[in-house]
Amino acid sequence: MRLGKGELAAKGYDKDNVLGDLTEAIIGAICLDGGLEEARKFVFRILKEAMDNENLLKPDFKSCLQIEVQNTDYRRNPEYITMSKDGPDHAPTFEVAVKWAGEIKG
Repeated sequence: MRLGKGELAAKGYDKDNVLGDLTEAIIGAICLDGGLEEARKFVFRILKEAMDNENLLKPDFKSCLQIEVQNTDYRRNPEYITMSKDGPDHAPTFEVAVKWAGEIKG
C-alpha cells in the first residue's frame, strides 16, 4: 500500500477506512484475476481469522446503538447531530448528540 506524506503523517496505515478500502481492492483484484470462487475463498479465510480473534468482533458504541435501535424499530434510524468539533484538521474530536423518535437520547 502506498500512502502520501500527509496520510503517512496521519498514520493512514492504521485507519479502518483506509484498511477497509485496501481490503476491498484486494478482494476485487482476486475476483478479476482468479474468479469469484477464489475471491469467496479469500473472504471466508479472512473472516474465519477475524472470528477466531475475539477482539476484532467487539462492536463500537455507535454500532451497538444502531443494532439496538434497529431491533426496536428497523424503520427509524437515529439522527446524529454534531454539537462541536475540536482539535486539528487531521485528527478532530467531535461531540455528537443522538436523536431518535424525535427525542435527544444522548
